[in-house]
Formats: sequence, structure tokens, C-alpha cells
Amino acid sequence: MVLENKIQVTPAIIELPIVRIDSLPEGLIAQGLFQDDGCSMAASCIHCPFSRCRYDGGGLAEIRRKRDNEIRRKRANGMRVDKLADWYKLSPRTIHRVTTGLSK
Repeated sequence: MVLENKIQVTPAIIELPIVRIDSLPEGLIAQGLFQDDGCSMAASCIHCPFSRCRYDGGGLAEIRRKRDNEIRRKRANGMRVDKLADWYKLSPRTIHRVTTGLSK
């Protein structure tokens, strides 16, 4: 029996006031100062369906960075790799990547 965890994410659209035109990707693109390569979640920033960028503080990258720091701290304090893997629901190999600095 295979169980799958599926999470459906509905993007929210929030209108924010424009503070400075050069703070938005659209303004920087027009000036040739920003290359819109997107990320693993969306092909481009301009057409991204999410209201918050994964690279902004508190996004997915920030959450992962905090998790990885906790893993490194617990490992340095002697917690075993298999226990860390169980605790964080990760593979032992991922724990090794995080603790050896190979995780990005």
C-alpha cells in the first residue's frame, strides 16, 4: 500500500503599494538590470502565481536554512544521524549532506 501526501497550494494575490519603481522586477527589467530567470517554482518572477518569493525572508529557502542550522547544531551536540533523520522525516543521506556542508 502506497500512501501519498499531497498538498494543494492556492496562491493568494495581495496588492501592495508601489514604494519605488526600481524595487520591482518590472522596473529593473526595463532598465536592463534584472534577468528574470524565475526559480524552481515558476518560470519567471513576473508571471509567478505566488504572492511571496521563495527567496524573500520567511520563504521556503529561509525555512530550509533554519532547519539545516538546527540539524547541524543537534548533530554537533551528539544526536545520531538516524535519530535526526526520523525527527525531521529526512533520509540519513540528506542529514549527512546538511552536516557536511554539501546541501544547498
